[in-house]
Amino acid sequence: KGVSEQIVEKYTDNYGIFTSNVNVIDVKKLFSSLPPASIITVLNNCRISMKYYKTDKITRSILTQEYLKKDGFYYDLTEKESLMENVAYHEAGHVVIRELIEADTVCFASVMTTDAGIRGIVCGTPKYDKYLGSRKSTCESLAGMACEEQKFGYYTDGAADDICDANVHLETEVRIGKYGLDLAMAGIGRDSIEVSSRTQNQIEAERKRLYSMTKKALVDNWGFVEDVARKLLECDALLYSDIQGIRKKYSLRDFSV
Repeated sequence: KGVSEQIVEKYTDNYGIFTSNVNVIDVKKLFSSLPPASIITVLNNCRISMKYYKTDKITRSILTQEYLKKDGFYYDLTEKESLMENVAYHEAGHVVIRELIEADTVCFASVMTTDAGIRGIVCGTPKYDKYLGSRKSTCESLAGMACEEQKFGYYTDGAADDICDANVHLETEVRIGKYGLDLAMAGIGRDSIEVSSRTQNQIEAERKRLYSMTKKALVDNWGFVEDVARKLLECDALLYSDIQGIRKKYSLRDFSV
């Protein structure tokens, strides 16, 4: 067993602290990529919140709240704003494309109202790490934007981050020659590299091609998308078993790049 699993098991053995809508498998998946110190901090903060909310169990709301706090997210799920549905579909796009790339790669998804406005988050399991920096990862970066456009005919501010991430992935692959494009001093920090206009045009063309593929994959699996988005609007967060439960309802179309 990994260290994260041992920590979770110790807490449940000692305190038996989770409610019926939070199972231990979900918690293990959620913490699988965190360092031990962060896991202990989140669980200890959960126990403090239990006292504040006068409950003897860690509910899904408490777990979501304390898990997000580690990254500086402070949210109020009692407030629903007009952009909540847009963000739900945005995050659903990321969830679905990750799960189409490989099953069991998403352990957490949430949409929340923060002091900085509506925010969403999707967290993966270590199983997804092997795809980071690949063209499949580029498609996942573009998935939120593509999903919003498919649903609403436009996309919101979160798309800017998607495009930035996608361009970073593509520029990295250019530099190592994976697409057979211009090698722009591979191995040197990207901030110190000037990419030629020809290469920039090729990167933009490749991003558009991958965006079209991503959008088609979402359309081909739209029932999965709708189900995830709807659940995100209904729940504090979707945990591993929630996502896998939705996934198993559908015969998903293959996604290859």
